[in-house]
Amino acid sequence: MKKYKLLLSLLIAAFQFQACMNSESGNEAMTKENDEYMNIHARACSFSEVDSAFKHIRLQLVTADTQELSIFEKIMATTGLPQNFKVYTADIPDALAIMQKDERLIICNKQMLKKMIDQDSTNWSVLFILTHTIGHHLANHLSDSTNLITAELEADRFAAGMLYKMGADSGQVLRALRSGIITNQQDTRNHPALSKRISAVSESWQNTAGIRYNTITPPSMDDSLQVNSFEEADLVYNTYVTGSSDALHGKTQGDIGQYFTVQKQIQGVIVSVIKETKSYDEISQHKNGTFIKVLVSITKGVPDYFVNNKKYTFSVAFEPRSGKASLNDFYAFFAPGRKIEFNVIDLFEGYDSGENFMTRVKTL
Repeated sequence: MKKYKLLLSLLIAAFQFQACMNSESGNEAMTKENDEYMNIHARACSFSEVDSAFKHIRLQLVTADTQELSIFEKIMATTGLPQNFKVYTADIPDALAIMQKDERLIICNKQMLKKMIDQDSTNWSVLFILTHTIGHHLANHLSDSTNLITAELEADRFAAGMLYKMGADSGQVLRALRSGIITNQQDTRNHPALSKRISAVSESWQNTAGIRYNTITPPSMDDSLQVNSFEEADLVYNTYVTGSSDALHGKTQGDIGQYFTVQKQIQGVIVSVIKETKSYDEISQHKNGTFIKVLVSITKGVPDYFVNNKKYTFSVAFEPRSGKASLNDFYAFFAPGRKIEFNVIDLFEGYDSGENFMTRVKTL
């Protein structure tokens, strides 16, 4: 009888072992225990865990909420590609890209996403980590044949290029790598040395900048404008028109004119337009006048004043004295995406209250 019991026990153990092996074979990446916890047995790409090409972990997953998903929507809008993954949060160091059968998943540290939501300014470190993780999915890095070192560098390069497009400078794009979460100075089994990653990111940022400003310029808008330029007669802020008259023509006579500086033939692309809420009495003697703020990305600047590749806000006061243009023409002209050339008068240069007013502008 003892022999039969021993044989039965061995058969049961063998059956359980085979069942366990089958659960980890094929494309099955996660097994769900209940509505909250999942066992993960999958090929994975982790940003900071340098020796974790294959995950055997149990996580409590929470579906990302609307605010958290909006971060990924912003990144994907920059790529121009549809989102091909689902997003969850869990108790992990940063971010993880994995596959569940044929479904792509990104799992993130919830507190890391909270930083993006709570902070007024952009958190470039978090954005880099998330974009890097997205890059693994877009480049199909989760296949068994992928070279892991190459995959990490490709994801880094992808993140650097995308962050450039989102506005990160050459220092901001490196913040995640220099934050201390990446410590390996030599290659590991699946992550390159920190110095290689920094070089790859810097090179990608520079290459993207070169493409953007040396070979590809934003196309002109084709919207059948009725008015494609505005002169001083319509754009000089009426309160200052007498005092600024000399400055506009290169003179500095008078008590007011000496505080004005004029910069000419600046070129850029309109990024955004804000309509001011000032009353007409405050901004113009004309009932049809208006006042706006225009954010412009400079493509041809003026040394020591307006630097190429940076954004500046300019004030524009519309006072239709010439009769050439209407208020509708004005609003149609100042639209995001339009390439323009313009002159600027700097009111009260050197003072915090100074403003840069456009005095002449045309389309390019």
